Amino acid sequence: MMGSSSSGSRGRWEDYVEQAREKLPEPPPGIMDAYVKWIPWIAIIFGAIGFIFTVVFGLLGAVLSPFLVLAGAEGLRAGMSGVFAIVLGGIGSALSFVGGWKMKQMSATGWWIYGIGLAIGLLNDLVSFSVLGLIITLALAWIHIHVRPRYF
Repeated sequence: MMGSSSSGSRGRWEDYVEQAREKLPEPPPGIMDAYVKWIPWIAIIFGAIGFIFTVVFGLLGAVLSPFLVLAGAEGLRAGMSGVFAIVLGGIGSALSFVGGWKMKQMSATGWWIYGIGLAIGLLNDLVSFSVLGLIITLALAWIHIHVRPRYF
């Protein structure tokens, strides 16, 4: 029973990806080939670097948090924004690293993990009002959807 539910939901997500692939214009084949070749390495490298920075900023935030309380409501708001960014950054970095590692092995699981990382990055770009980040993340997601058949 549990397996059928899991495979059924996975099939629905696969259907959504397939519908998006059909509706969106296809990127040039050279871009898709470069994406499959280089994005796993880039995801591994930047995921590791991002995770290291997340730990460093998390420790820095822990040290500075008592001083934010002295700043009143504005300081608390800034502190909570920082915590939100650190948590999203850590999760996104970990997903990028693991997804890139599995994508290097041409694993569909890696493709999905990296896709979840892209979704979290999109959320982070929206929350932080990062227009350039939003454009880059959407471009990566567009190509990511189109390379899905290459991962098994």
